[in-house]
Amino acid sequence: MKKLIFIAVLTLLISNCGDKVREEITERYDDGKKKTIMKFKGSGSEEVMVERIVYSKSGDTLFWEKPLEDFYYEKVREEITERYDDGKKKTIMKFVGEGSEEVMVEKIDYSQSGDTLMLEKPLEKMKMVREYHKNGKIKEERNYKDGKRDGKLTLYHENGQIRVEGNLKDENADGKRTTYYEDGQIESEGNYKDGKEDGKWIRYYEDGQIESEGNYKDGKEDGKWIRYYENGQIKSEGNYKDGKIDGKYSYYNEDGSIDKEREITEIWDKAIQLRLEEDLSNSVLHFQSIISDYSNHDLAAMSQFQLADIYLNDLMDFEYSVEEFKKVISQYPKHDVAIKSLFMTAYIYNNYLDNTFEAKKYYELFLKKYPYDELIPSVKYELESIEGLNGDDDYKW
Repeated sequence: MKKLIFIAVLTLLISNCGDKVREEITERYDDGKKKTIMKFKGSGSEEVMVERIVYSKSGDTLFWEKPLEDFYYEKVREEITERYDDGKKKTIMKFVGEGSEEVMVEKIDYSQSGDTLMLEKPLEKMKMVREYHKNGKIKEERNYKDGKRDGKLTLYHENGQIRVEGNLKDENADGKRTTYYEDGQIESEGNYKDGKEDGKWIRYYEDGQIESEGNYKDGKEDGKWIRYYENGQIKSEGNYKDGKIDGKYSYYNEDGSIDKEREITEIWDKAIQLRLEEDLSNSVLHFQSIISDYSNHDLAAMSQFQLADIYLNDLMDFEYSVEEFKKVISQYPKHDVAIKSLFMTAYIYNNYLDNTFEAKKYYELFLKKYPYDELIPSVKYELESIEGLNGDDDYKW
């Protein structure tokens, strides 16, 4: 038994020798009293600091840390610097250090009900601000760093439920962003990068059913997007590139059938927009898709007219333009644009292709088919001009 005790004591002594601590006073006050001591373990290049303590002039511990144990203590002096008329605290400030070296490390402003309105930490260049609804419930909580909104951002509905939660970086939305309905159900979730939507986003109806899902790139829709009705049926689907529909985009009714009316309207609007943007090749492709896929629709005739007008006014290809106007006349004879197309055919022959024979033929056809149309005065003027050039005086109205 004595032998076992001896071995245990010997082991403890060896262990203590291995944990030998070196203590050094690294700072003193002018009167010689210690200000900072540091403790080390190990030796030579393997020596590490395991403890640091800072004392006040009176010997109180102001600061104490143990880096290897992740232990930290700092003595803080707290002072109420402002009060409301009823005596309740309005502002408190916290200080560390002593005497001329004392610095303010925290400032907190309170409402009369005791809610925190602002939390500021000057040394960390951090500030937290809270705002409240008129009913007293919190409205917004935001953080600042270096004078800019930075860090966690939370907005609230008037009922106290979170409305938005996310992060800011240098004033811009950054990272995950989630929005909520008043009942706490998620409304949308996705990510931001440098203030713009980036990556996958999902939006929900109030019952939790997905409303839409797709991807963003630099704040613009990119790749496949799907939108849904509240019953879960697909409402529309297609691809985007740089925020614009790219290729075919399909629309559906709530029963799952194709919504052709919506589909053709979207293609038409896109074709018009592309023409305004002077992307003529793609505009032509969109008009041609309407003509081929929806040949019996009212917009097919108008698309054929738009093609003819593009070749006339944008591309200045007069021969091709007149052939496109003829297609309107032959394929959509009962449509209103057929009337104008007949006039334009004659007009192009007379004014651009210098073919008075064809011009006269189509103007005379116009007189015969549409004798009461508002364009009749222009037709008569054109015919008189043609006959004047030919030395013929047959047309007297």
